[in-house]
Amino acid sequence: MQFFTKELWRGLQFPETFEACSQQWDRNLERYWLQLHAVKNRLSPAKQKFFFEVNLHDGKLLAINTRLVHGDNKWINQHTEGGHTMVELIVVDKEETHAYRIHYHGVQVFQVDFPSSEPLFYEASTGIGTWGYDELTPLEKGQWRHEILCSSGGTLLIEFSLFHYQVDPISAN
Repeated sequence: MQFFTKELWRGLQFPETFEACSQQWDRNLERYWLQLHAVKNRLSPAKQKFFFEVNLHDGKLLAINTRLVHGDNKWINQHTEGGHTMVELIVVDKEETHAYRIHYHGVQVFQVDFPSSEPLFYEASTGIGTWGYDELTPLEKGQWRHEILCSSGGTLLIEFSLFHYQVDPISAN
């Protein structure tokens, strides 16, 4: 994570470091939005909607699934040269009104740092914790990097070529 770091998030929790970290956070937020807006035209409509409009802060990460995808899907084969690794995240938003199924295809790198050697708000019973902050970074040759910092201090890093997501409403029953 380049902009929304563990150190800044941790510093925002303490009165003696809050002001300095808050100012740095605001500068980093502005720099991140400038970077994201600079590549907006390279993002599909689905990526634009997700990375510009969806807020999963404090959402519950319910599942992390990976699988090797093969088969007759012409669209996937056309964009990934046949079989590839897919990563799926299932996240429930903070309000618990929607479940997001986030799919990354053409995954070249998938890293999970948990438990982190630099924990944030970690207790063994909470697992990887809630979705904290995330960053999308363009790479070369149509690849993207999505990094997610969780409340435990654990991180997910996914480098991918294709992205889509689905939103399912959660009934109030």
